[in-house]
Amino acid sequence: MRDIPMFTTASGIASLYFKKIPFTKEAFVEIRVSNSLEELVKECIDVCRMAGAERIFATGHAVLQQYPLFCTVSKYCVSKDILSNTEAFALPLTESQAYWWRRVYNQKMRNVPTAVPLSESDVEALIRKKHAYCVYKDFDAIGIGVAYDGQIQAVASAAPGGGRDSVLALSNVLESDVISLCVASTNIKAIELYRSLGFTEAEQQMCWYQIF
Repeated sequence: MRDIPMFTTASGIASLYFKKIPFTKEAFVEIRVSNSLEELVKECIDVCRMAGAERIFATGHAVLQQYPLFCTVSKYCVSKDILSNTEAFALPLTESQAYWWRRVYNQKMRNVPTAVPLSESDVEALIRKKHAYCVYKDFDAIGIGVAYDGQIQAVASAAPGGGRDSVLALSNVLESDVISLCVASTNIKAIELYRSLGFTEAEQQMCWYQIF
């Protein structure tokens, strides 16, 4: 299901994200420009519901605070030199691993707020850019991730207890002295893991509100 990057009406402009609808019946709306927020929200809800969404979340405008808060998304950072050592290591994803990697990613990210499923073409693009990794320890694949430009964009364990080593291994492939990542406030286990490694909250980047 395709997103609508620029949904334009007389009431304003919004981006509509539909990729989670087939999996969780959720759609996400980012308000870009609003002449009449109330009317624009109504129009976005109508289109998202027609696409099959049963829950709809929005961000991008202060007036959205009148709706129930779904979650906040914050940036966490850590100085690389204080991270623990690990025997795990991350290697760039190869085409032969793409099907397994995508299956693990989509399964693990299904219930992560705002994380979207990846298509075959999405994974192919990550492979070309060398942004996707498999994490190994004792010759076993224990995790997967996406990391570039000093930031861990996504990380998931592929084996019990693999999350900690996966974060550390992905940090090691980044050249930046400061490692950052973003996490939703509802992802409690991930936040606890990152804090135990030394990550601290740097800034709140967005709030998502449930508009339907």
